[in-house]
Amino acid sequence: MKVLKAIFLFYKPLLIWSLVANIIISILMPQFGSALIVKFVIILVLYRVLTENQQQIISQVFNQLGLTLKRLLIYIFLIDITFTFSYLAVVKEFI
Repeated sequence: MKVLKAIFLFYKPLLIWSLVANIIISILMPQFGSALIVKFVIILVLYRVLTENQQQIISQVFNQLGLTLKRLLIYIFLIDITFTFSYLAVVKEFI
């Protein structure tokens, strides 16, 4: 339970950026495949930024919980894709 709470705590600031990306995706290309690719690229950029900046505080907290940076980003990707697909399904119903 602590791991799930820590993942959501890390994802919380990224939620606004995810929502902005969802809105842009729904306007430009509201297909599930393109949304999956865009979200994957965003996660790769986030991974690159976190590894270059050596976020030691973040990595120490998550390492104590048994999470590596890659595992954390995989979980965030899965949560984000679930959120995105739900959002796009609702948008497609009204368009």
